[in-house]
Amino acid sequence: MIPMFLSCWRHPTMITQMFGRAAVYGLGVCAEFGGLTFRPLVGEALSKLNNVIRHPEAQHADNIMAYDNAVSALGKICQFHRDGIDAAQVIPAWLGCLPIKDDKIEAKVVHDQLCSMVERSDAQVLGPHSQYLPKIVSIFAEGSVQWKGACNR
Repeated sequence: MIPMFLSCWRHPTMITQMFGRAAVYGLGVCAEFGGLTFRPLVGEALSKLNNVIRHPEAQHADNIMAYDNAVSALGKICQFHRDGIDAAQVIPAWLGCLPIKDDKIEAKVVHDQLCSMVERSDAQVLGPHSQYLPKIVSIFAEGSVQWKGACNR
């Protein structure tokens, strides 16, 4: 099922034009709950998400919800499939997309993911010599109004 799902994404704009938000949301669900079945597909999923996130019109009003869901799915891959990615490359790319603002539900999910990673002093998220810490503080500061209550654990 998952390989068939991924094969539908042949063109970078196809995701926003035909499938939109639901497709990238579904990819996030697969990343979170797909376990070992999803693991061999992580590389292809990253490629598809990168196409959505880096598309020149990704943050256009018609596409922003798909963008936010793609960023959330990327975070889920970082969280649940860390051993299958080049974390030194993927995590900074994910942090660079944060905070997401338009999809309030996914913004909360991503915020909670980041809080969890920071609370456990995740070395890959903090970066070498905590180099990503200023970005993380900026994400929390920028998102604090919309999230109302950082790190509610």
